[in-house]
Amino acid sequence: MRKALYASAAVLLLAAVSFAADQQAPAPAVEPEAQKIVKALSDAQRAKGQIIRIVVHDTSDEIMETGEMIQYGHVRTAVVRWPDGLWMESRGDQANVTLWYDGAAFTLLDRSANEYVQVKAPATIDEAIDMVYDRYGISTPLADMLSGDIYDVLMDGVVTCRYLGTGLVGDTPCHHIAATQANIDWQAWIDQGDKPWLRKIAINYKNLPGSPRYSAVLVEAQDSAVVPGTLFVFQPPAGAKQIEPAARDKDEKPRL
Repeated sequence: MRKALYASAAVLLLAAVSFAADQQAPAPAVEPEAQKIVKALSDAQRAKGQIIRIVVHDTSDEIMETGEMIQYGHVRTAVVRWPDGLWMESRGDQANVTLWYDGAAFTLLDRSANEYVQVKAPATIDEAIDMVYDRYGISTPLADMLSGDIYDVLMDGVVTCRYLGTGLVGDTPCHHIAATQANIDWQAWIDQGDKPWLRKIAINYKNLPGSPRYSAVLVEAQDSAVVPGTLFVFQPPAGAKQIEPAARDKDEKPRL
């Protein structure tokens, strides 16, 4: 009986020590492994320094007045020359547009209406994307994927960030990371191969009515794409009409 009591006391003591250790060393809100992977992605993207071409399939939710959630899809083809060149064509349910950015001007053409908006822009892609959103409410698709410093974009304002292990995007093994911010939750899947492409991102706008979601999947990626230097310079198509940009709608869905 005494041995049993000693054994029980030992178990309780070990449990108490374990509990105390857990209390003294809580899991970090931002896990170092997750932080390291996002930083490696950002460094690799910034180090490319050449022109890349990507094709992305994305989906977004729209909450109707009835509360019904409708999902829309698009195909985005983008050519990026960091830090000052961007061309993107969007096709899909809600958008039939092309945009150009050449380091001096940002142009958005509605191909269906043959109308375009053109504004003077700062000298880098990141600055231009921020300016047209803040001033005019023009939200550039794939803004996070196109950033010259994706670590800063993803990690700014992060409350928690966890590494969830390996997940698949198609047949590609990826690091799976989940993070929370004040207004959104996001998940990222980052290629485990030699080139850590951002293969997928999913965003939940948790503070908006109905908590709409957005997701983007990288389906094609090409380093050192060869394109004509004029690709980033807008040439108005025949009969195109230039229109003035409207001020930003403050109720617009926030960007990541």
